[in-house]
Amino acid sequence: MLQKVQDAEEQTRVMTERYQMMQGQVTSLLQERSTLATELDTVRGNFTQLRTQMAATGADATSQQQAADMEAKVYQSQTAMHSKSQELDAMRREMDTRLADSSQFKQLKNIIKEKNGQIKTLRSQLQSLGYAVDTGGQELTADSD
Repeated sequence: MLQKVQDAEEQTRVMTERYQMMQGQVTSLLQERSTLATELDTVRGNFTQLRTQMAATGADATSQQQAADMEAKVYQSQTAMHSKSQELDAMRREMDTRLADSSQFKQLKNIIKEKNGQIKTLRSQLQSLGYAVDTGGQELTADSD
């Protein structure tokens, strides 16, 4: 039983490390997304300004069309970035639920529940035999994360 608890604790530790690594990656991606969004807004503003200047100076139609094409690509990039942003948010939500739903986590919860029951039984037996039992510490429940 002790080996099972140790194995479950090790699996939980590994899962927790993996979860923290994934959270670090998500944070990094969110920062990168924010930077890219700012850059994209700047580029879009620059293209709008460029088109306005080209129209004011009477630039040829080919140049104006190229500028319009580049601006359209910027908008497409922004749409793709928004799509990836939504995908990233979905991944973050999935990652948060994955740890709690993992079989190792559930097994550890069950083991803790069993051990708490055994401790209660042993305490009551000791008390019935007349021994003073220290009930200090924190009792964990199966729903504790």
